[in-house]
Amino acid sequence: MTLIKFALLSFFLATSVANARGRSGGASGAFSGESSIGIELSVGGPSQDDLNGVVDSINALQSRSTNKLGTSYEISVDYQSRLSGTIFAIQYRPSYFTQSATGSGYDTKLVGMTFFPMLRLYPLENGFIHFFLQGGIGYGKLSGSMTGPFGSVNWSGESFGMQGGLGAEFMITDSQAIMLEGNLRYMPIQRNITSSTTGTPSGFSQTAGGYELESNGTDTKTTLSGVYGVVGYRFIF
Repeated sequence: MTLIKFALLSFFLATSVANARGRSGGASGAFSGESSIGIELSVGGPSQDDLNGVVDSINALQSRSTNKLGTSYEISVDYQSRLSGTIFAIQYRPSYFTQSATGSGYDTKLVGMTFFPMLRLYPLENGFIHFFLQGGIGYGKLSGSMTGPFGSVNWSGESFGMQGGLGAEFMITDSQAIMLEGNLRYMPIQRNITSSTTGTPSGFSQTAGGYELESNGTDTKTTLSGVYGVVGYRFIF
């Protein structure tokens, strides 16, 4: 339900921006000075090595087959403004992130958000296809939980990072396009703070509320880093 609410709210806000710009006469053609809104679905696999190490220790000590964190999913929207007469565009992209694993009595979840202002370049384009390069520096926050038969723990962390990639927009009408992207993001979260604990969670060496989440006597790190494949839709106005 949280993902659905985020998508609906983001689409409402982006549509409101589009309507406001339309009322003020903002559109100015297919390649110069136009604005656009987009919605994207990303699939990635951030390597949650520390959390998966906790899962390995649980499986070894308790003879379980708990699943590790693998594929992640991310939904984002963006508002983009093309700089008139240039190959440059400025884009603002918030996203909602989720990654989870369930099995053998344990449930591990990560949910989060990112916000990236990005510079996009269109070095090659025609009436059908627009190739682009993009990059930017942004912020991310990630909250997690692990629930098992002996207890549960909740935590959160945040970080700044960078993201870049390339892709193409395929025009299906004069004002609509299907997008394909590949992005590389660097956003490790070195320190996570425990927000609540019940019982005695397995696999961690420190889970006291208000302190760093630790495993094997060191901070348990999470990450939003990784390679992401993206498919999306863009409306130009």
